[in-house]
Amino acid sequence: MSNRASVTADAVRSALALRAVFDETRRLFQCLARASELLHQADGVTGWERAVLIELVEAGPRTVPGMARAKRVSRQHIQSIVNPLAERGLVALADNPRHRRSRLVRVTSAGRYVVAGIRSREGRVVAALAPRLQAADLEVTARSLMLLGELLQEGIPALGGNSNGDVAAPAGRRI
Repeated sequence: MSNRASVTADAVRSALALRAVFDETRRLFQCLARASELLHQADGVTGWERAVLIELVEAGPRTVPGMARAKRVSRQHIQSIVNPLAERGLVALADNPRHRRSRLVRVTSAGRYVVAGIRSREGRVVAALAPRLQAADLEVTARSLMLLGELLQEGIPALGGNSNGDVAAPAGRRI
């Protein structure tokens, strides 16, 4: 087999493997979403609410636009998550000394209590699953997914991507 044929065969093999990764990632995302729903139903916390609460606990107070940029979603989407959390007293809005109109979102003590419960329940799931998996396999998987995420954030040329990680999408929205 010539070098060129070998490169082509490797590219085809990589493309097939990448499709399998995409398919399995979607399947895993759906499984994780359902597990999260079941695991946290007593708190009435959605997956997105969980993500916002965890981010606020880990990173401290943030603005809605700042969280939206970090998660690569619209400001309106994050606002639609923050509003119910604020109504339930899990987050509070505070004046932002750096910006008059963009208030800071901070987690409340009630929100911290909910996050502690989330982490405890998720910790039990991790402890139950970990012995059934090989650490080396998980480390390679985590590195591969991180690299794939970085490559996708650089942009997707086939979709008109750019260096900001934006890709062409209907109605000018980022995906």
